[in-house]
Parts: sequence; C-alpha cells; structure tokens
Amino acid sequence: MQELKNKIYEFVKENGPVLPVQVAKHVSIDVIFASAILSELVKEKVIFVSNTKIGNSPVYYVNGQKEKLVFLYKYLNEKFKKAFEILKEKKIIRDSSCEPWLRVALRQIKDFAKPLSVRIGEKEELFWKWYLLPNEEIKPLIAKILGFKREEKKEKETKKDEKKDENKIKTKEKKEIKSDTFFINVESFLANNKIKILNQNWIRKNSEFEAIVEVPSSIGSLKYYLRVKKKRKINDADISLAFSDAQEKKLPIIFLSNGDLTNKAKFLIKERFKGLIFKKL
Repeated sequence: MQELKNKIYEFVKENGPVLPVQVAKHVSIDVIFASAILSELVKEKVIFVSNTKIGNSPVYYVNGQKEKLVFLYKYLNEKFKKAFEILKEKKIIRDSSCEPWLRVALRQIKDFAKPLSVRIGEKEELFWKWYLLPNEEIKPLIAKILGFKREEKKEKETKKDEKKDENKIKTKEKKEIKSDTFFINVESFLANNKIKILNQNWIRKNSEFEAIVEVPSSIGSLKYYLRVKKKRKINDADISLAFSDAQEKKLPIIFLSNGDLTNKAKFLIKERFKGLIFKKL
C-alpha cells in the first residue's frame, strides 16, 4: 500500500493539479480506490485538495502548484468568477465594505480567497486576501485600505510613520486562541447534548468558527452544519451567510451565539430559513 501511495504522490507531484480519474488510469486501479488513497494523503498533509470541483470531483496538488489552480476559474459560476476577478485585482478586500453577494461569494471561492482576521487597535475585522499574495504585502495594503496616511516632508519620517501604522495592524493568525467563557459554554452545550465535532474551521479566531457535527437522535446520528459566533447582536447578514454556507454543504444548521437576534434576523429564521436552529448561550 505504501508503495502505491508513493507512486500516486510522485504522479501528483509531476502532473498536478490532477483528477482522481487521471491517477486511477496512471496506476491502473479503480477510481473509487484512487480517491480513497488521495483522501488519505490529504489527511497526512502530503498533498492538498481543491474546494472547486470539475463536475463532481476536486483536483489534487502538492506544494508549489498553487499558482496552477487558476485554471479552475472557468469552472466557477458567474458570481464566483466576478468575485475571483475583483479579489485578484485588489489583492486585499475588507469584508465589511463588501456588498452582500460578494461577501457570500468570497466565502465560497476558498481556493482563491483566504480569510485574514486582523486586529486594529481594540477592534477585530475580517479581510480577504488573494491566495498568491506574498505575506510582506499584506500590512501595507491593509494600511492603505484603512486610510493610514504617509508624511511626505521627510523620507525618514515617512518610513517611521509607515512602520507605526503597520504595527497597529496585527493578524490574529499568529496568536493562540485564548480561553473564553463563551467558548467554554459552547463546549459544555456540545458535551451535554452529546454532539460530536467531526471537523472544525476558524473563520475569525477567538470569535467565530464553523464545524460539521454529529447530533444523536432516535434514528441514529445526524450530520449538521454548526456555526458559532461571539457577537452582541446577530443580524440578518450573519444569519444569511451562515445559512448559505450550510446550503453549500447540503446540511441543516445549528447557530450558537452569546448575542441576541435583531428583529430582521428573527423574521428571516421564521419566514425564510425555517429549520435553522438558533441557540443563545
């Protein structure tokens, strides 16, 4: 088996991004078996898998092949293509400045839009970066978006001001998740209801994450999409985006928060997003 894994890895390394059918043909095995081995290699973090699919299949690739993923552009729907083009051009986008359709689209083109949780002073905001953007370009671009001005009188003063402004921007990616009463309550809620997390992804560290969970029932375990958000007020945009993400995964949704629903959010849950389970902790 290990020999077969190595053979598949070498094929992906030389030809990636590739489809499971190409791998199956190369090593002369069934497509389903090839997909299973590819999934194991992904779990082992030897190779990576795309979020965008060609037909019903993703593509697989290794480090150094990310640039080649742009060919998946033609397989996106029109709104996602538009979001792709906007992000590629701007390189960094502030989530709060996006129109609703763009906010939803950026959350779906995960191969190309990478979330960046940024602390600006005491406030935390979500930005999206183009997936090929070098790390050294992030802070200057965010500083520009936020309107930090440069002094033009002296070169030395300018550089000092830029450093001061950029130092105000700290990405949460570099910080560990701290203990928090709300998230302790979340853990207790899940444990008390015997809800098991299958996989988890932080959207904004220390404030928001999504997960696929198993919920026990009289007919066996059921899969749900779980959204957990630490926020004083949960508005219609919060609910809409979470519901959209759940629909994308074709799963019912549980939304946990420490905040209260706005009237518009309550209306959406009652009239449009029936089946969405909201629980304040």
